[in-house]
Amino acid sequence: MERRFPHRAARLSTLLCWVLCLAAAAALKIHYRHADSDGLLWILGPTSWLVETLLGIPLEYEPGAGYWGYEMGILIAPGCAGVNFLLIAFASVVFPCTAAFRRSILKGAALAAAAAGAYLTTLWANAFRIVVAAWLYAGGLSVGWMTPERIHRLEGVLVFVAALWLFSSTVRRCLACLGGPAGADRNRVGAGGLRAPLAWYVLGVVVVPLANPFRPGIDPAFFEHCATVFGGCAMAASAAWAAARIGPRGRRTRSEGEGMPCDL
Repeated sequence: MERRFPHRAARLSTLLCWVLCLAAAAALKIHYRHADSDGLLWILGPTSWLVETLLGIPLEYEPGAGYWGYEMGILIAPGCAGVNFLLIAFASVVFPCTAAFRRSILKGAALAAAAAGAYLTTLWANAFRIVVAAWLYAGGLSVGWMTPERIHRLEGVLVFVAALWLFSSTVRRCLACLGGPAGADRNRVGAGGLRAPLAWYVLGVVVVPLANPFRPGIDPAFFEHCATVFGGCAMAASAAWAAARIGPRGRRTRSEGEGMPCDL
């Protein structure tokens, strides 16, 4: 492994990996746009099993609709599959994975491992999001204009941002242990460590939909969606910054007049 690519072949293999990843992401996005629940069983099935296990209630599959949890009135439909988050999570680690290795076979292995990790992360993050949403709906939580639906959407943003940060940090940490370029760019806990995950999340759920040339128009509800996304991202960044400031490492580095590095 090397941190730089002195040979044109290495650069071409990296570019090829990017093109293939982009093509695969586009193909999955098109499939997701036109698929019903039957075509998404590869992700809805494991997600529903996790939700069923965590909630302790039976879920029944209805062809073409999704998984029903009649006891709590929940439906895990195609819109709840988490495919968009899967694409964002994978895209967020494509560049460090391809930059960490010079040989094409190692780049491919790293990307395959990253894809598997993104899939597993999507399963548990989405299942946790659904479980928390079910609890919130069951409790009838609402605060003024923050209806249960708005709280549910905000909760989803917070869960996905946290999961994306954890996943990307883990991948970079693994690459750092292997001696890749991530070793020179250790992630930090706090607002700094969240910058890349937040940027990728906003890119995936706000910028890409806006840039879609086939979009018929901008639904007024999309502006509320954007407000929820930016509000959730601001909350996550503020919480991480505060945790870094009040944590033991933050106190020690402040007393030493240094930054606030963290090994996570």
